[in-house]
Amino acid sequence: ASTRAHSAPAAASAATARARRALESRRQEVAKCRHKLQPPRFTACRAEGYAEASPKWCANDLEWFIARVSEEKPDAERAGRALERARVGVVDWNAVVACAWTGAVRAREMRPAEVRRCTKISERWKWRVGGGLAAVEASLGAEDVRDAPSARAVAALVTAARQDVERVVRCYLHDAILEEEKFAMDDKTSEMLAGVDEMGKIPVRWRLACANINLYLDATGVALTHEEWQWIREIFDGLVSMIEEDDASVSIVRDDATWRDMRELIDDSSARPRKSSQKANSERYLLAQGELLDARKQWSEAQRTYKNARQRVKLARHNVHKSRKAVRIEFR
Repeated sequence: ASTRAHSAPAAASAATARARRALESRRQEVAKCRHKLQPPRFTACRAEGYAEASPKWCANDLEWFIARVSEEKPDAERAGRALERARVGVVDWNAVVACAWTGAVRAREMRPAEVRRCTKISERWKWRVGGGLAAVEASLGAEDVRDAPSARAVAALVTAARQDVERVVRCYLHDAILEEEKFAMDDKTSEMLAGVDEMGKIPVRWRLACANINLYLDATGVALTHEEWQWIREIFDGLVSMIEEDDASVSIVRDDATWRDMRELIDDSSARPRKSSQKANSERYLLAQGELLDARKQWSEAQRTYKNARQRVKLARHNVHKSRKAVRIEFR
């Protein structure tokens, strides 16, 4: 009995060790698959002088990436800010770039819970804290106080604080993405690598980016308009031309057929089904007509049943009314 008692914990510890080794090997395989997709220019994103120019607490890869987008592709940032102004309190430009960065640079598809966490970060810091600072900044820029030296000094402080809040948003988004990446064990990246030749013109990293944007739009509940789709296209044009090359952007985003496929990946409702044949339409019509006839028969039977039940209820009420006096006298 004592031998069995000592052998049971040993077997459990051995099984735990085997499970840990299998989990670690699987994580290494997924990391290798993602490393194949990561562009070499953005694997190590920090520039030499960037950490010196910015505070240390916000020096991260996502901050550096968004700074590069703002510097090299101002049209993409302008489109993102326009989308942000059109959807105030809902869509955050930083979160949109973070989702695309996770797919295109980190080569990983985000989970719905992870995207919801990013939306909560944007809601708290971007819209509650940053929105209040933006309102104060707009108030200090009014015509009656615009030229006052004190108002200009306070406005400069508020502007600097709002920019720091933007950095805080990106810092929290970066930490949330990397924290989730430690436990990302999905097989979708390896499956996409296996079928990369069958996916057409859209590379795998941009398919992952489109999938992440799709999750973000679902989490925010946004249905994009025609003008907002143009802004999304400009954002992807800037990101693709910066990460890949301008030729890649021409063949991916600026090509109407390829962009139509990317749009279907971003929004499933934009995928229109093919036109049905006349035979299929006739079959559906006949099935619907037969179902209508059956429903009418069932409705007629239900009406007859209801009529009979109502007559029984009326008769029962009449009998109760007639015998009520006798029953009351009998049980008094």
